[in-house]
Amino acid sequence: MLIEFSKKILNFIHIIFATVPILIYFIPTYLILPYIHWILILAVMTPLHWIFIDNQCLLTMLSKYLGDYKDSQTNAEFTENNLKSIYLPIMKLFRWDWNDDGINKMSTFHWIINILLIWYYIFFYTKSSYRSLM
Repeated sequence: MLIEFSKKILNFIHIIFATVPILIYFIPTYLILPYIHWILILAVMTPLHWIFIDNQCLLTMLSKYLGDYKDSQTNAEFTENNLKSIYLPIMKLFRWDWNDDGINKMSTFHWIINILLIWYYIFFYTKSSYRSLM
């Protein structure tokens, strides 16, 4: 029971982490700004660390260690089980197949978008938020 709960919490954290670049736009700026440099560095480092651990994510590896993702068809277990409904329509637009290569392309595309969203937030969104307050 504790392991099942741990897997669910870990996957929840993983999903939140993958969507933080969107979520920051819905949280007041004054709450985000003290942490935005950490959010940016984590977003940049996330796809960079995959190459060193056989194209895996540390959080996915932890979930697998706890016994999750036993029935996955690809090497992108987290994506296959949690993001397929979002990724698949986008992949069809680009004519990418649902296989390891296509999922790698889509994951890279996802993190490029995430980094651009954070960059825009830092350099444009926060500036316009402050101007509207004055």
